[in-house]
This record gives sequence, structure tokens and C-alpha cells, in this order.
Amino acid sequence: MGSRQRWITAGVVTALLAVAATACGSSGSKTGGGGSGTTITLYNAQHEETTDALVSAFEKQTGIKVKIRNGDESQFAQQIEQEGSHSPADVFYTENSPALMELQEKNLLAPVTASTRARVAAEYHAPARARGGVWGRVRGL
Repeated sequence: MGSRQRWITAGVVTALLAVAATACGSSGSKTGGGGSGTTITLYNAQHEETTDALVSAFEKQTGIKVKIRNGDESQFAQQIEQEGSHSPADVFYTENSPALMELQEKNLLAPVTASTRARVAAEYHAPARARGGVWGRVRGL
């Protein structure tokens, strides 16, 4: 990975976790008011290697520790449904939207603050303010 790509990745992780940190609204894992001493729990249904790189950059930049739980997005969505407001998940990071839409329909995602939404292009905003896009992907033949 080139230097430019690493900086883009570091910027993306900050946006990702800033948006997503408000997305689940757990009551469990925060141990401080931000920075050193704060831990958030990430339910990761993305590629582990990519997530590890993003989390590493985020932890270095913010001082916030991230506890990663890797798994399948459908299983995480079901788990969050079962855990309800007691879910330890602060962030649910997934590639596909159906699991997020299911959680949103059941009011299991916390709203994203206006200041956080302002960091993400409007076309990637969810109507209910419950989730945010991180980046788009284009595929071509």
C-alpha cells in the first residue's frame, strides 16, 4: 500500500468510526469521555485485514481503544436484535445495507449527530439519520 493510500485509509477510518460510533448507541463499553481510557466495541462484518488497518490508524489518532468482534453481518444483526439496548456494540461495520436496514426498522440504531453527518456526502446519508456511508465502490467491466 502506497503512502498516499495509507493517508486516505487513515482518513477513512476516522470518518468511519466517527460516523459509526454514534450508530449503535450501546451502554456497555465506554469507560471514559473520549481519548485515553475510552474503549468502544466494534462488531465487524468486513474484511478483517482492512478493518485491523483502519482500527489501528483510528486508535493511534484518537487514543480510543477498539475491541473488535469479527463475524457475519446477518449473525451480528440477529445478535444486536437479541441484545437490544444492552448490546455492547458501539459500532456495526458492514459492507451491505440489508442488515443495517433491518436494525434501523427495529429502531436499534442510534441517530448520527448532525456534526458527524456533515463529514459524509449527503448522497450517502440514510433517511432516518441512523447510519452513514463510509465510501462508495464502483465496479466496471
